[in-house]
Amino acid sequence: MDDEVGKEFLVTTWRHTDEGTGKILEHLLKRTISAGIYIGGKPVAGVIQNTMGYLGMLYTLPEYRKKGYAKICMLHAMKEIAKQGFIPATFVETFNTTSHAFQLSLGLKALPHVVHSLYRNPDPY
Repeated sequence: MDDEVGKEFLVTTWRHTDEGTGKILEHLLKRTISAGIYIGGKPVAGVIQNTMGYLGMLYTLPEYRKKGYAKICMLHAMKEIAKQGFIPATFVETFNTTSHAFQLSLGLKALPHVVHSLYRNPDPY
C-alpha cells in the first residue's frame, strides 16, 4: 500500500484506531510488508504487517466484499514474507470467527491458547 492513501485507508477502517495510529502506520508502511487492491486510484482492500511480524488490519470495503480482494492481499503479503525467509503469521481476535475461518481457508494453522503481552511506548517514532 502506498504511504498516504494506504495510511488513510487503514486508519479509517481499523476499529482500534486512536490518535497515534497514523504515525505508527507511516513507520510500518515504509518498513514492513503491506498489500492493497486499488480501484480508480483508491484502496478498497488492504492488509499490513505489524512490528511483531504479524499480518493484520485486513479490511475490505463492504461494497467490494465477496470478490476475492482480501484473499489476493493476504496471499501476496504472505508470499512476500516467505520470500524474506519468514513464516507468515496473523493475529485474529478470538471472537472474530469470520476472519478465523477465512485465514484457515488460506492454509494458515490456528495455535490454540496463544496469549500476547503488549505494551505501548507513548512515542516510539
